[in-house]
Amino acid sequence: MLNPNHLILSQYRHNSEYDDLVGFLYHFPEKYKNQITENSEFIYYEPAKAGTGTYFGYGKIGSIGVRKDGQFFAQITEYRTFPKEVPLRKEDESLWESSSTYNPQNAVRYTTKEIQQQICNYAGLKVQPKAASFKTRARTVDMLGRQQIASIPTAINELFKNAHDAYADNVIVDYYTSDKLFVLRDDGLGMTLEDLTNRWLTLGTDSKVENSKNLRPPQIDPTKEKRPSMGEKGIGRLAVSIIGPQVLLLSRSKRFNENNEPILGDVIATFINWGLFEIPGINIEQITIPIRTFINGNLPDEIDVSEMVKEVKANLETLRQLTPTDLYERISNELNSFKFNPKSEEVYLQNSDIQKMKEQGEHNPLILSEYAGTHFYISPSDESILEDLTTDSVEPSKLEKYLLGFTNTMLPEHKAPHIKASFRQHNKTDDLSIDIIKESDFFTPEDFSKSDHHFYGNFDEYGQFHGFVSIYGTEPIEYHLPWPGNYGKKTDCGMFQINFASIQGNLSESSLPPLVQKEMYTKTEKHGGLYIYKDGIRVLPYGDADFDFLEVEKRRGKNAGAAYFSYRRMFGAIEINQTDNSDLKEKAGREGFQENKAYRQFKDILKNFLKQVAADFTQEKGIYSEVFINEKNAYKAQDELRKKREKKKSEKRSKFLLEFKAALNNLQSLEHLDKVESIKNQLKHQINHILVFDDAEKIASKIIELESNVLTDLSVLEKKYSISRPQGIVIKTKTDNDLWITYQAELNNALETVFEPTKEFIEKTISDAIQDARVEVDRRRRIESSLKFHISETKKVANSESKQVLKQNESVDAEVKKVARESIRRIEETIRSVTEDFNKTDFSNMTETEIAELRLRYEDQIDTVAAKEKKTLQTIQTLLESVSWDFDDQGNIATDLDIYEANERALNEANEQIKSDMQLAQIGTAINIINHEFDSSIRTVRRNLSRLKAWADVNENLHEIYHDVRASFEHIDGYLTLFSPLNRRLYRTQISVYGQEIYDFLHDLFKVRLERHDISLTATESFKEHFEQGYPSTFYPSFVNLLDNAIYWLGKLRVTDKTITLDVKNNSFAISDNGPGIRDEIKDKIFDLGFSTKDNGRGMGLYIARQSLNELGYDLIVDSNNTGTTFKIIKHEEVNDDDSL
Repeated sequence: MLNPNHLILSQYRHNSEYDDLVGFLYHFPEKYKNQITENSEFIYYEPAKAGTGTYFGYGKIGSIGVRKDGQFFAQITEYRTFPKEVPLRKEDESLWESSSTYNPQNAVRYTTKEIQQQICNYAGLKVQPKAASFKTRARTVDMLGRQQIASIPTAINELFKNAHDAYADNVIVDYYTSDKLFVLRDDGLGMTLEDLTNRWLTLGTDSKVENSKNLRPPQIDPTKEKRPSMGEKGIGRLAVSIIGPQVLLLSRSKRFNENNEPILGDVIATFINWGLFEIPGINIEQITIPIRTFINGNLPDEIDVSEMVKEVKANLETLRQLTPTDLYERISNELNSFKFNPKSEEVYLQNSDIQKMKEQGEHNPLILSEYAGTHFYISPSDESILEDLTTDSVEPSKLEKYLLGFTNTMLPEHKAPHIKASFRQHNKTDDLSIDIIKESDFFTPEDFSKSDHHFYGNFDEYGQFHGFVSIYGTEPIEYHLPWPGNYGKKTDCGMFQINFASIQGNLSESSLPPLVQKEMYTKTEKHGGLYIYKDGIRVLPYGDADFDFLEVEKRRGKNAGAAYFSYRRMFGAIEINQTDNSDLKEKAGREGFQENKAYRQFKDILKNFLKQVAADFTQEKGIYSEVFINEKNAYKAQDELRKKREKKKSEKRSKFLLEFKAALNNLQSLEHLDKVESIKNQLKHQINHILVFDDAEKIASKIIELESNVLTDLSVLEKKYSISRPQGIVIKTKTDNDLWITYQAELNNALETVFEPTKEFIEKTISDAIQDARVEVDRRRRIESSLKFHISETKKVANSESKQVLKQNESVDAEVKKVARESIRRIEETIRSVTEDFNKTDFSNMTETEIAELRLRYEDQIDTVAAKEKKTLQTIQTLLESVSWDFDDQGNIATDLDIYEANERALNEANEQIKSDMQLAQIGTAINIINHEFDSSIRTVRRNLSRLKAWADVNENLHEIYHDVRASFEHIDGYLTLFSPLNRRLYRTQISVYGQEIYDFLHDLFKVRLERHDISLTATESFKEHFEQGYPSTFYPSFVNLLDNAIYWLGKLRVTDKTITLDVKNNSFAISDNGPGIRDEIKDKIFDLGFSTKDNGRGMGLYIARQSLNELGYDLIVDSNNTGTTFKIIKHEEVNDDDSL
């Protein structure tokens, strides 16, 4: 009796018609669907026509499915290859199979259990009856995933590593804050159906092991450099379960033919809800994992995904009695919420990738319809991801800490990484996505030149360091350090490299410029630490300052003086590899290395190194500490001197500011007019009093005295309002400088209109009085009296300043002599100490070596103090030499102080510029945020309009309202789309910007305003055809500003013909109007920040336009007359050659 559970399956092992996977999948046409049933036992037979004509393996039929193309397939289980292949016929030439059932035309044939047993016995394979075995509970997956993967950032890092192992060039996370959708994509080799089932869906498989006898070795990309495997533990795929409760996995394989040409496979899809693995008491095989295959790069649509979800729902229902109520409800809600269409989602992702390609000029879009790779769609993702991304803390989030620096791009001369990782946060507004792990946010090779100290070298196989150390940027010195823990044996941890830098925490001790020191201080405070890279891929959690595996912070907490290093003041990396450091094994949870002997040695070597380097180079008794101590003290001394000088200057500046502001207030309050009027009245009164005398000589004497007194009073009053800026004092803020300019204008006005006329009035009044009194006044005496006063005042000032100079000179002279004497004294004391020790020493019993060492010690003591004092005296000598001056052609003194003052003024102007630029940047950021939020709101309105339309179609009362709202909305939506070219993030590389595109943009943007003011905007054909290389985000805003200005001024004219013309002049873009023009005296000022002739204008537009064009190598120039204005955007090299517009 034939048994349908025992079969012979024809199977070619090579060049199978259905591309079968031997021992894994068996494809068959529909006519055999009733013969091949689950749990059937079978023997493989390879026909002699194109094969060996032998039986070669035994297995069982597992689940059976059907593809979209109508092909059936059966999963193979318990497959075993025959130790010895069995020919079709026995030694007596009779068939193994029954002649009644053997038909070579039938690919599937019935047989009996006995015949199968005979063939297996002959092949040397014993098919054992079922016996008891271990069973795997479903909760094993939950425990391995959730309890061994340390955190979500660790899980993402593990998936990044899997992408690396799949030979991906890029791995990208797209996280949408709106619906907490987490998408992880790579452009690696992808998975076949066999990989998915036998590797990814098999718990604890040795999928990364190349010499597995049961599985094919992992696929490699023969067109790329071979990569060491990073995810060796076999549970990296379970990291997906940590990120969210359910996942849709899509993968498309890329394999290679004998010519290494790529061949793309089908898209495979599977859906998993991890909550099923939490059901207590069920085995893993009771959980259904739906799998679908899509040919020719087709992606599943919403219906396909829904069918897979329904299959999982059905599985949940079969397990309902075993599932706790709250768990059942949670899983049901999750499944009901998973409504997803990979086809439409790929459109979003493709647009996002294309924009990044424009910015960076890098990879192809990561889409499966055209390329290979693996995609995970996880929804909803864990709440902690959103919390991490939206935290207000100044500290970096754990996501940043763990994902930044995934590949080694920080070290100088680092090897180009195999893979680039990105984590883009967006709200389905891809053009405004933010990459939270940009390489520029992490340390770069350039940062090593922005450090105070640099340490780099190798630890050999005995744990001894051989390398170089540079302190304060000095020439690196060779440095060797033994490790006392090896006892002459090679270490288990192996040889490795180290390269790191550090900065001084105090600005006063740093060699870096203040702004650079602040930049690096901030960066190390946030991301500082010693990272570990294994074959170029970061090992977690090393680099996180909170993970003090070398007890750096612990030692510093005990003795900050002796423990120099701190993670928050250093950055760099330790480099290891799988070949030299194979015994440094990561823990299953990826929270560091296993605590084995190799790791203990590794830590001890590094602890010893950091401790000894600090002792040798930074502590008083260190053998190499002289440079560090001397330089640090020198920088501190310079800082103290700078602070003292700044304090004096600050006091002087504050006094000056108070004085001139008080004078300005008094001038603006017209106080001087009252006081001058009082002097004039007093003069008149005194003259009248003098003229009553009878004695002519007495009258003459009194008049001369009166004139002198009145002129003195007026001079004193004038000096009260005349404040001079002290030499070397620079006004720091723009506000104070503007007040100073205002004060000078007010003072000059007072001198010209009040004080000088008053002097003339006094002169005339005195002269009239003399004439009226008819007395003879000695003109010589009159002039002499005035001269005496001025000479007296001048001498007072000169004597006072001279005394100050002499006093300062005496002080400096005394200080110089004191320092010189102290230097000589310290040298003499050292010489005496050495001489005294020399005289006490008995040389009779000393060896030649000991005598030589003693001599060197004596010489070193003298040389050390001599070098130190020489440096001190040379510094003072340099300072004294810098005290020099000269006189210009007009006899004005010129000193280094003038140069210093000019530099300080330039620095202050630069700081003011930075503040202005910062304000502009903040405005730009605010606009960007507003646009981002507005775009999100627009999407909501668009969806709700679609809903409203359904009501309007059946409700006449709503019909008109709907159309009005829609028309208004489309108007607003149209304006929103105009923002796209203004975003420079879309264009990281320059493109051709055509006049036609600019004209269309301006016309759409200003259409309403142009019509309102009856202004014609035209563009010549040459303008439309002309183009320049650059960014739309630079050219478009410049034209917007120019057109906005033109419309403003044309709008004020009461003429009928108002035109704006876009043209090309001398091969450059030009925009002209027939407005009122620009006055010659302000042509140079219109590009200054803050200058505006508009009502309530801010004076920013033309300034920003010119600055942004300058960055691209262009300039904005103007020509204007009484009949209009023309602006040209011209290349820098053409500016000098172009004299006309």
